[in-house]
Amino acid sequence: MTDSKALPFKEILLWIVCLAMLAVGAKNFEIGMSVDAPFYSSVSRNIARSGEWLVMSASTPDFIPYAEHPHLGYWTQAIFFKLFGATDPVARIPGQIFYVLCMLMLFFGIRRLSSEKTAVWTLILLWSFDRFSNFFSNAYLDPGLLFFSGSSLFLFTNPTDKPRKKSILFLAGLLLGLGFMQKGMVNLGFGPAFAWVWFREARRDFSVSLKTLVWFFSGMFFILGLYYLTVRFSSVPNFFEIYWASQSKQRFG
Repeated sequence: MTDSKALPFKEILLWIVCLAMLAVGAKNFEIGMSVDAPFYSSVSRNIARSGEWLVMSASTPDFIPYAEHPHLGYWTQAIFFKLFGATDPVARIPGQIFYVLCMLMLFFGIRRLSSEKTAVWTLILLWSFDRFSNFFSNAYLDPGLLFFSGSSLFLFTNPTDKPRKKSILFLAGLLLGLGFMQKGMVNLGFGPAFAWVWFREARRDFSVSLKTLVWFFSGMFFILGLYYLTVRFSSVPNFFEIYWASQSKQRFG
């Protein structure tokens, strides 16, 4: 359901950018970063300095080779370090960009599934929670995960009885694959939501729901397959073995 007089995109973008400046941008002038952010930034800084985009290191003996998370989040931050230098304010830039992208994703996704009024109030409530914005004001991997996998979920969800375009389903799969490249097995937390959406569609038309899965997983395995082959034939071919061993002990254990 959509509103008959929807707000134009320029007004929505300006409003969300203003929210971002108040909630996240103002924190860019704080001194230092908290918890894991300095460690993540060290990995990205070493990538930017060395030019080794597949070899990750935090210059810490206990984390050599480093394989606690996949590469995508560090690549994003390393690009900004390459362009503007490795400083605390620069380390925060990806999170600030993802804040705007996540708010846009939530606005248009909720408006598509419900109404513009619901979307506006959802963003206002999220904006008022410091805990939510704090994740975007540091050099964390969670903002990228929320954007990629959240966007995938909204594209995967079908509020109508009309079949979705194959290209949309393929794109949804690609985005979920990028979510795995951002923070690995943490992305499994989105699994129940995807399962529920697919189950509802399967109850309406099981054959259509199977085709949905084919195109969706085609997109996801396409990007993850490229990533896997790139790493496997690099100078760190055992990256995934180290990562899985670490996740088995820490996360699943």
